[in-house]
Amino acid sequence: MPITVFSEEWFLLEFRIAALEAYLAFEKLRRLNRAILFQLQEMYRSIASIALWRLILLVLKRLGSITKNWLKENKIDEWLKAILHGAYLGAFEGLYIFLYFLHFFRAFLTIIDYFSNQDNKNLVEVTKLLYAVFKVLISLLMLAFMIVMLAHGIAFLSLALYHNIKIFFLIYSLSKLTINFFTLGFSFIHYKKANSALDQVWLKKQYENNLKKHREILIVAVPITLLLTLLSLGLVTGPWFWVMLAFASIFLIIDVVKAIYYYAKGSSVPEPLVAQLPQQNVFFHDASNNYYYRKCRIARLKDNDLEGNRIFLLKEISVKIYELQIKLKKCSSSRFIFFSEKPKIQEKIEGLKQLASTLLKDGCEENTILFNKVLNVLQKDSTEIGNNKTLISKEHIKEFIDEFAGIILHEILYARDRFGNKKLVLSQLFKQSAFKNISDCGDILKAYLVCKETLESETPYLKTRSGMACA
Repeated sequence: MPITVFSEEWFLLEFRIAALEAYLAFEKLRRLNRAILFQLQEMYRSIASIALWRLILLVLKRLGSITKNWLKENKIDEWLKAILHGAYLGAFEGLYIFLYFLHFFRAFLTIIDYFSNQDNKNLVEVTKLLYAVFKVLISLLMLAFMIVMLAHGIAFLSLALYHNIKIFFLIYSLSKLTINFFTLGFSFIHYKKANSALDQVWLKKQYENNLKKHREILIVAVPITLLLTLLSLGLVTGPWFWVMLAFASIFLIIDVVKAIYYYAKGSSVPEPLVAQLPQQNVFFHDASNNYYYRKCRIARLKDNDLEGNRIFLLKEISVKIYELQIKLKKCSSSRFIFFSEKPKIQEKIEGLKQLASTLLKDGCEENTILFNKVLNVLQKDSTEIGNNKTLISKEHIKEFIDEFAGIILHEILYARDRFGNKKLVLSQLFKQSAFKNISDCGDILKAYLVCKETLESETPYLKTRSGMACA
């Protein structure tokens, strides 16, 4: 009898081990399936990305340009003309049409990317859009000319028109080179102006990266533009023609390799790490008027200090709201809503209130204690200003501490009740800054998103917003 009991227990143990092994195998298979699905999604995103298709079109455009220049006015050209007669002429013109189609589609993708991307639309992005529109227009003009020429033949007037249209492409290339030279000089000046202080390290890295990128662009783009212009205008003949053609082809291939390398590797400077920088006085104004400057609030967050980060972000948001309210009072009205700054400022103020409302706690008493802590920190910062340059005037700082800080914090509390359980959706206007790479509101948003997961796991109020998304 004891042996039977032992056998039954052993059988049950083996059964449980087998069940556990089956479960582990199933779990492993499930993880493998999720990993494969994730990789397929990443592949789809990569294949469907505008950046990849612009790279493919650039490679085709460069290869087509090399082919066109090697076939043009050489022995192959004459040999094909003798054998194929009119068919060769049609094929050669077809290559031109193909190249102008590539110009058109690549510029058109830039336009799509501008309107589909919800990030900050600064002057750099607007300039890219205007250049893309110009490229689309001249490409369509050239395509229309080539199609008419194929249908009705070419005349002297048409040939003159063709060369005039090509001048637009030259203007496009030369003006872009001019902007690249300007950007290179601008980056060099600001790189030298940035000091070695801890909060300038990220700024210097941005300009260092910008210098490297535009230096490489110009090293390749200047010879390509010069050589192809001389070849296109027919100003070079004899042995020099072949030398310049070979150099142009080499630089075009280098440009393709460079574009592929940067697509695969990327060239952006990584975001600063948490706790890299100390939390500074909220009223200090040390911002330089340059494209990349930001307070880097992400780096000023503290490790494992949720309460301190909550106070820090509420302090930064309340001062930013007051600064925007001052701007709103000074903002003049405009008959054209598009050119008016008022809707943009109001959108930022409302967005900051909604963002800050997600930092609050669940109980009214807890929020009262939190507000008192924020007010104490603001009061301390206001007493430590001294002779430092301030973000807003010292009179406004006193007015803010005495009257508006508490009002703004209670407006944030009201925004939480009004906001309810809706998804946090921040418009493109919230992140808008014409002269900066990342706006001040965008910098606050980045810092908020870094500590968002910690806030959601700790705060009962935020647990009801599991579907919260930022856009």
